[in-house]
Amino acid sequence: MKITCLFAILFFTFGVQVTVGQASITAIEFYRRGYERQQRGDLRGAISAYDETLKRDPNFVEGYIARASARYRLGDLEGANADYDNAIRIGAEYPEAYLGRGTVRTERNNLDGAIDDYSKAISMKPEYAEAYYGRCLDRYLKGEFDQAIVDCDRAVKINPRYANAYHNRALARYGKGDFDGAIADYNTSMEIDPQIPNGYYNRALAYQAKADLDRAIADYTKALEINPRHPEAFYLRGLARERKGDRQGAMSDFDKSIEIGPKLGRPYCSRGLAFLSQSRDAEAERDLKKCFEIEPGRRSEVEAQARKIRQERSSPPDDVAFLASVSVKKDLYPAGADAGKEIEEALKQAVIARKRVLLMFGGNWCYDCHVLDRALHEGAAGKIVRESFLIVHVDIGEGDKNLDLVKKYKITLDKGVPAVVILSSDGALLYGSANGEFEAARKMMKKDLVAFLTQWKGTKS
Repeated sequence: MKITCLFAILFFTFGVQVTVGQASITAIEFYRRGYERQQRGDLRGAISAYDETLKRDPNFVEGYIARASARYRLGDLEGANADYDNAIRIGAEYPEAYLGRGTVRTERNNLDGAIDDYSKAISMKPEYAEAYYGRCLDRYLKGEFDQAIVDCDRAVKINPRYANAYHNRALARYGKGDFDGAIADYNTSMEIDPQIPNGYYNRALAYQAKADLDRAIADYTKALEINPRHPEAFYLRGLARERKGDRQGAMSDFDKSIEIGPKLGRPYCSRGLAFLSQSRDAEAERDLKKCFEIEPGRRSEVEAQARKIRQERSSPPDDVAFLASVSVKKDLYPAGADAGKEIEEALKQAVIARKRVLLMFGGNWCYDCHVLDRALHEGAAGKIVRESFLIVHVDIGEGDKNLDLVKKYKITLDKGVPAVVILSSDGALLYGSANGEFEAARKMMKKDLVAFLTQWKGTKS
């Protein structure tokens, strides 16, 4: 992760605002020569000139900072860090030195040390947008999303045209699950700087998280126009195309991802499962074997998906199949669950994900509840649920629990359970099975469940 924008700021600051103190004329001349070389991209020549500067004046702080910038751009992180250490030791009043060392520490994954440096720079220069931006990045990398957002807020308040700060705030918002907020920031960032690295790719991730597959595909495509050798973009576009039913497009993207990034395991996993669903078993076995070699930790998850595909291949078509029989789980309706709070949390998440909430009233003793729950997690019905619903299980016990919710959502328990309720993301009651429609789930046909979910899944703008 090269953080070149901060170094550009650092270098040009010292290129035009040199406080030379008692430096000799010869040292200044070499410093200016280094600056001119660095402007032309001659980094090694610049470092040679800065070496001469510091031989003549070992206390020339700007020389250390300029040489650190050139060393960083050449990948010499240790040398850059040493120069910033010297600059701080000699001239501790330079916030730019703390900013630069913080950037090097970020690159070396010393996030706490980097945050300390950015904080020091801010204490010396409270309106230092670049230091807030750097600290925002490190707090994002540490998973401290709320604090990262606060820092990027400050950076864009100081400089409303700071494209990278909007981009980093988008990353933090994405980390919090605020996909709409992330997309808004990506939009602003790319309006300011259409060439910002990974702008389209990261916005595509947010669209994909919202199941807005068309926009995700469009952004992945734009990202690939900018960087045609981005294996992750091909892979993720393939997943989006697969979810839309474009199997040919998905396979083409998986192929390209593997061609460009043969050391990535996930494209092999996905292509292997796609081969398996097409009954191309030999090719599937080859790809899955490669997947497990590269990412052994994915074996159990992928093997479970493979078993499911094989089972579906041997099952009758959904239009003539009943919901599958199941083994009863003991904790489908956990004893200590607070259904009211779970519904509140699901509604909050539904607003972010633009989904609806499906409540399933029942109990662990109810066999048909287990049948319906399994059906809602597999096959065509499961796909609709993953894309459009969040499920909350509401335990009725022996008909004596959560009666306030039973009343609120107009459930008639004497008609049997499972009973199903559909809520919009704002909590409005859209549907309630008041007449025992799901009570005999084991006798329900898969196609009828799919039709029901399709009717109530709503649309996404």
